[in-house]
Amino acid sequence: MRFMLMDRVRPGADEAAMPNDEQMAAMGTFMEENQGILHSTEGLHPTATGVRVTLSEDGQNSVTTGPFTDSISNFAIIHADSEEAAVEHAKAWLKIWGKGETEIRRVVEEEDLAEMMQQ
Repeated sequence: MRFMLMDRVRPGADEAAMPNDEQMAAMGTFMEENQGILHSTEGLHPTATGVRVTLSEDGQNSVTTGPFTDSISNFAIIHADSEEAAVEHAKAWLKIWGKGETEIRRVVEEEDLAEMMQQ
């Protein structure tokens, strides 16, 4: 199974700040140790550079520029045997940063579609 781990923007955090040397080394170690598990991971530019597009019920689009407080700062897609295993990977990842919040969502796979369409 694949899971997407989405780290939330930490209130008061400097989104433009780069990881320090210790965090970079810890990320490198984490990625090395999880080569068969970690499918991809990417950081995102600060929410101040983001744009949000909304479609209302009446069919009108609106565009809002950042910054946003309810957004993600980076994400990873991992392979895990269970949600519990994905939680353990998220815990290890968060230790690199010292604090934070990660939302974990299972990725819809092709074999999930038939079951989902029957519901």
